[in-house]
Amino acid sequence: APLWTDPETGFHRRAASPPGPGLRMELIEAELPPGVAIAYPGPAVAGMEQHILLRAGALDFTHAGESWRLGPGDCLRLCLTGPTRLASGPE
Repeated sequence: APLWTDPETGFHRRAASPPGPGLRMELIEAELPPGVAIAYPGPAVAGMEQHILLRAGALDFTHAGESWRLGPGDCLRLCLTGPTRLASGPE
């Protein structure tokens, strides 16, 4: 599966599911280095459902002004309607 790395943040993103025309779900595996934050102005598809399963470390996730702190094994599920921010905890 293709791996993409953001040269500025070190964020790694790998498509775990193959693309399919007409499908509205994408499964990705991602790794955000400790102490890094990334923000998106909005979802690629309005109302996109997102699931985050944190395997290790800590993650602060903010969507449309509401925030969650995730730890290993935590899962967050929501529909994206506005800006998001992900910030990894220290090592």
